[in-house]
Amino acid sequence: MSPPLRSTPALVNYSDSDSDSETEALPDSTGSKSNSLSANTKPCSLPPLPAKFHDLYASTVRTSTVDDPALHSGRKRATPHVEGRWPTHVFLEWYPTSVQRDCLTRLISTLRYAEESSRTTADKAFSGIKSLLTSDLHAPLPLHVSLSRSLSLATEQREPFADRLIESIKRSAVRPFTTSFVSMDWVANHEGTRWFLVLRPSALPANGLNRLLHVANETAFEFGYPPLYTKAEPSSPVVPGRSRDAMRKPNHLTQRRAPEMKRPEDQSAHFHVSVAWTLEEPPSAIVAATASETVAFALAQIQASLHADFASVKLKIGNTVTDVPLVSHAEESRGLVDA
Repeated sequence: MSPPLRSTPALVNYSDSDSDSETEALPDSTGSKSNSLSANTKPCSLPPLPAKFHDLYASTVRTSTVDDPALHSGRKRATPHVEGRWPTHVFLEWYPTSVQRDCLTRLISTLRYAEESSRTTADKAFSGIKSLLTSDLHAPLPLHVSLSRSLSLATEQREPFADRLIESIKRSAVRPFTTSFVSMDWVANHEGTRWFLVLRPSALPANGLNRLLHVANETAFEFGYPPLYTKAEPSSPVVPGRSRDAMRKPNHLTQRRAPEMKRPEDQSAHFHVSVAWTLEEPPSAIVAATASETVAFALAQIQASLHADFASVKLKIGNTVTDVPLVSHAEESRGLVDA
């Protein structure tokens, strides 16, 4: 069974004793100026935050009870909120290093300059490129490789869905892997309401992306939701809280539908990591700049350092993020993975 899904508190309360200790630690206002300066010049060597810390604060503070695009830079929710339904997403998460982030920021700046220097009257309605690398407060943000569509689970489906996905990921025996990125492109979302500047990963058949996508698609399909990047569509409703296999009796429909999700397909051409977005279709100047030799050369120069290490799958249901580790070589050798 998966761990119970719990909401994360928005704030952390600190005890009064912490406040008192901080007050005592303040430098004496009557002390010498040189002592204060010497204390402030000591290098900071704080350890990095643990990976699970980011999962605790993966959601922003809710500022409105209704969907208001004005609060989200004009973005509209692709799936309207419905009481009793839980937005769900399966994905891989990548926190770029500071060097990687700087390289990507320069590439985005190059495209912004290309758009601004060639802007015409027809392009004046273009609202510009928004980076996904940092927040409005310039805090580093994680990037994602999607393994599912934006799903909307019923309350009764949350635990069974998480259990099935975690079990399937373990049985898949996909080990941690590294993916490099070889090109940039623009893609639109399913609704055509936003366009994304994306990095395309290298097409390596053994890197685990296709196998993890197949696992996530199988789980979504069993619970009555359309898979990502494939044409298979659920054909019958699912009772909330139960998977398709648990509610259907064997019949010709089951036999016909099963093979569609039993064959892993090569979807390497569809995988991507979004690094920026726009509300409107990018002007031709930006599209041309993205495909230019200048950007291709710049990307080639940083390709050796532009790679992502994936050691787990993230399952986000509502505001709760569950980290599902991939199988290590040690676990596989000890026989902890089902054949």
